[in-house]
Amino acid sequence: MSTTLPSWLLRSEARYCRPCDRDVVSKPRLRLASLGLVGVIALVLALIGFSALIGPFIMFTAPLILVAGFAIGPLVSLVSAPPECPHCHRELVFESRRDATLRTERERTRAATPMGDMKAA
Repeated sequence: MSTTLPSWLLRSEARYCRPCDRDVVSKPRLRLASLGLVGVIALVLALIGFSALIGPFIMFTAPLILVAGFAIGPLVSLVSAPPECPHCHRELVFESRRDATLRTERERTRAATPMGDMKAA
């Protein structure tokens, strides 16, 4: 049984997918993941500070520090994840079809421009 999250917790963007050649709404991502990351980092720092004040408490806080520390990696990937197409699961780079055509034209002109020759100098 899967539960759906409320819409205010999710973030979706309208983008253009070049491989699908259509405008799509990106796969939903968590909106408050950055707050979770800040909270976990603050928790790790507080636990390290607490265990440093009184030496024997390190044996009680070390497992908590490890669990919270291992949560940092997945939270960073949630925060920095780019928007993805729900159909082909590729990264959505362009905001509109116009942006995609402008970049394609720019790349064609750059490829058509001859590169300088060092022997001529």
